[in-house]
Amino acid sequence: MVERRRAARVLLLDGEGRILLFRGTDPAVPGVSWWITPGGGLEPGEEPRDAALRELAEETGLRDVELGPVVAYDTVVYSFQGRHYEQDQCFHLARLWDGGRESGEGCGPVDGRDCGPGSETGVGAGGRGTDWRPVACDAEEHAQLMTARWWTVPELRVTEETVYPAALADLVDRLLKDGPPVLPVRLSRRVRWSTMGWTRRVEGTPE
Repeated sequence: MVERRRAARVLLLDGEGRILLFRGTDPAVPGVSWWITPGGGLEPGEEPRDAALRELAEETGLRDVELGPVVAYDTVVYSFQGRHYEQDQCFHLARLWDGGRESGEGCGPVDGRDCGPGSETGVGAGGRGTDWRPVACDAEEHAQLMTARWWTVPELRVTEETVYPAALADLVDRLLKDGPPVLPVRLSRRVRWSTMGWTRRVEGTPE
């Protein structure tokens, strides 16, 4: 059975043009990980913009980010913890010009501090990544987000790690060069991805 859901995600860029991504895992598929943007599913009656702000606060502790327009959208089919979903999702653009600052409770990944055991360096300070615990520690959806990292476009283009959405490097490059599009960009007509680490375009090509 496939569950339908809607989600709002955030393309959070810093003053150096890097995008914040989280490394996630699926307990049902040990040893496999991927990188995704902040965001998550809409609650009943919730608007996408409100969901994007809520998810960003839950996952980073940032509550004063100025959220920009929806710049992209797509539909994905995926599995998580043995359940199957078809998700319509939109991507809001947001900028964090000062490199991040402490906001809300707990230790967020973008304020430049080492947050957890095994941390290499603070993400806000330009490091490779840091282990941390999301602010919403009791939320199942965020429980498998383990590492936060700022990525440059060249890094996204050459990495052998799995990154979602697959067209993220091109999208960020366009946003940095041209700014938000007049109308949101459809990343693909329909994309299927799995926690097993594969991605397949079901129909059509990126526009």
